[in-house]
Amino acid sequence: MNSRISIIKNVFLIYCLFGMILSLPAQALPITGSTTMEGEVGSSTGQFYTGPTTVTATYSIETTTDSNGNVVLDSANSSVIFSVEAYQVQGHTTYEPWATLAIPITSVEGDPQNPTAILFSGDSWYTDSSSIGVTNDSLTGHVNILGETGRIRASYVYEGDTYHYVFAAIPLPATGLLFLLGLFVLLMFHYRVNNSRPVKV
Repeated sequence: MNSRISIIKNVFLIYCLFGMILSLPAQALPITGSTTMEGEVGSSTGQFYTGPTTVTATYSIETTTDSNGNVVLDSANSSVIFSVEAYQVQGHTTYEPWATLAIPITSVEGDPQNPTAILFSGDSWYTDSSSIGVTNDSLTGHVNILGETGRIRASYVYEGDTYHYVFAAIPLPATGLLFLLGLFVLLMFHYRVNNSRPVKV
């Protein structure tokens, strides 16, 4: 009899423990990924690093639950790192991989668990800045994860001067696409006309 009561107690305890586990909020996994953007670096203060550049954004997005039970961005634990395999130095391509420090993601567009774009802002971004006499200023901007486009604004202080650079990866305008399509149609028409003429005997 006692053994039967003991078994019932154990089953009841297991049932209660299992219920407590199920009632705990699920731990959301971080959303990670990368997107590569082809664009141009420009500057209003210097032309040292300007020119065509390919930038890869590698992001890690954490979510949390607010007081209303909604899933929102956990900006304290979300960040993005920008890296390049090569960059321009006074008009010449330098093949030397370089990456920024982790930049905090301040907000996202779309569903936080499946965002379409990220917005970021940070004051510390230049790797090993103190060793080369550079003082971090800021790095801000946005990246469209799906469209592989975006804009990054970065600045730093070197020998008392502040340098500003902007990387922009912008999609080809619709008018440009229509122009290319029209040009292709004209070339095809010209080709068909020239190749459809009767051969003189």
